[in-house]
Amino acid sequence: MWKKLFASKKKPVHCWVIKQVDPGLLHLCELGTPVSELKPAQLQEQLAQGRFQGGIQMGDTGLVLHSQQFAELIPEEALEMLDGSRARWREQEWDISKVPQRCWTWQGRLVASPNPIDDGTRWVSSEDVSDLRRKAEGSAKLKEDAPFELESDLEPPSKDVEEAVRKAQEDRQRWTKDAWGWKEKE
Repeated sequence: MWKKLFASKKKPVHCWVIKQVDPGLLHLCELGTPVSELKPAQLQEQLAQGRFQGGIQMGDTGLVLHSQQFAELIPEEALEMLDGSRARWREQEWDISKVPQRCWTWQGRLVASPNPIDDGTRWVSSEDVSDLRRKAEGSAKLKEDAPFELESDLEPPSKDVEEAVRKAQEDRQRWTKDAWGWKEKE
């Protein structure tokens, strides 16, 4: 009993969470912690073989996301961070693109662009919306002669405004106002 109460807590297993792998570039989310009832040795083995299925607690955020949302879960020891923008994994050097939290659950491709903030990372990942943009541009093309008309318009846009003003002025000259309202001049 004393052994259970005062036993040292097992060191948690950590892994690097990779959202997408491009040629020479890793889209790195964060250092995560697998949420599992497995023993640390079994967990390390599954991570090394790429077979782990389950929740990943993302850094210190408290968010737990499923492992299927990510391309790779790399054991902490297997990926050597050279600096903020380079790493060594599988005997190869990789550029690192930092994936912001908003992209962790993105289902499409990511694109890397230069980081505008000087925080030690050279690349930052964002959602690739080029397919969406292409579809939207294709459906948004209008005919050249399409008239713009609101449902609440009282007059059609083709109406001659000058003619309407002239007619209104003539009508005013034919009508007079008295105490009882408007009536036609005699």
